Amino acid sequence: MSTPLTQQLTGIDNARIVLSDRVVEGSVEFEDGRITDIRSRPARHTDRLDARGGLLIPGLVDLHTDAIERQWQPRPSAEFEPTLAFVETDRHFALAGITTAVQAVAFIDLDDGSRSIDRAQRQWNTIRQLRGNALIRHELHLRCEVTQPRSVAIAADALRRSEARLVSAMDHTPEEVIQASDGVSAAKTATEIRALAAQARQHGIRFASHDDPTEASVQAMADLGADVFEFPVTIGAARAVAELGLASVVGAPNLLRGRSHIDRLAAADAIAANLASAICSDYAPAALLRAVFKLAATNICDLPTAVALASAQPAAIVGLDDRGVIRPGSLADLVLVHDHHDLPTATHTLVNGQLVMQAALPANPPSLQMSPL
Repeated sequence: MSTPLTQQLTGIDNARIVLSDRVVEGSVEFEDGRITDIRSRPARHTDRLDARGGLLIPGLVDLHTDAIERQWQPRPSAEFEPTLAFVETDRHFALAGITTAVQAVAFIDLDDGSRSIDRAQRQWNTIRQLRGNALIRHELHLRCEVTQPRSVAIAADALRRSEARLVSAMDHTPEEVIQASDGVSAAKTATEIRALAAQARQHGIRFASHDDPTEASVQAMADLGADVFEFPVTIGAARAVAELGLASVVGAPNLLRGRSHIDRLAAADAIAANLASAICSDYAPAALLRAVFKLAATNICDLPTAVALASAQPAAIVGLDDRGVIRPGSLADLVLVHDHHDLPTATHTLVNGQLVMQAALPANPPSLQMSPL
């Protein structure tokens, strides 16, 4: 996980530390990549970081991000090399305070060429090849178009190899095709979903549904084996997920903007009703940290709860129980946050106790205030 330019630290002092249930002032100690202690006073060691009163939070865990697509193909007719796309996306995550990114790769051939299975395969292989020498931790989320046999075959192979941390089902069948097939198309799709969900369960991999509009669709996907629901379209769908005891994920851009960009469920409404399990960056890594602080600033929930929605809870959903919380034994993946132009901003990002990103601070950085964004 290290590069020649990272700096190994032994602790962080003078911080306001966001624990799972409260905020305390003090120091965090770490050794060999793990947190060892939380103290009220600094230890007398070298290689330490003075937080200067900043807020110290666990590194964010991004459960669904397709940010690499925008680095890979910033314009419809302009495509960059895959290594460049990965390196720049990795840097963006570190700057955004994201220390674990579950990168969503969509295996689908779209008629407009905006996505293709061939390009997805290159993205997948690039992430797998380069993530061992990256600034942050990268996991894989395979998005399978269940109506396209090649996508289904690739998903099945990835599941056999346990390459994915999360697999999700997409179905882009046009409505007119569904109606003309007299149920045959839907039955075939259900068969594919059930088989993939069973295979995921066999390998201990979570299986997700996407954009469910109604209570009935949530129940149908749960019956087929889905146990994670991304971006419920309505409050009724989100409530159905909660009543089944399953996990739901909402988007940080939605939360930061105060509404969906396509007139769907407002993420803030789902969180206020206790119907969301986690927040993800979706398509905008920079939105995740700011969305967390907006939740606290607008009194939708307190800061420890807001932080957990983007760290401990998404980590737990995909079985990464060694991160997402500041406590002895957890990975020393940490983010120091200061006020910058009245925005909560990651000024230092640590992975395994190594400083992988540092931004210059003014001589006397202002104390971060809980004002709405």
